Amino acid sequence: MIYSVLRIWNSFFAGFGFYHIFATQNEERFD
Repeated sequence: MIYSVLRIWNSFFAGFGFYHIFATQNEERFD
């Protein structure tokens, strides 16, 4: 049970980190 929760949490942070990098690149591009 705990292991699957950690997997979901880990994938959530991985997706958030990818979105943050993408948004930062867009800001640099338009800046």
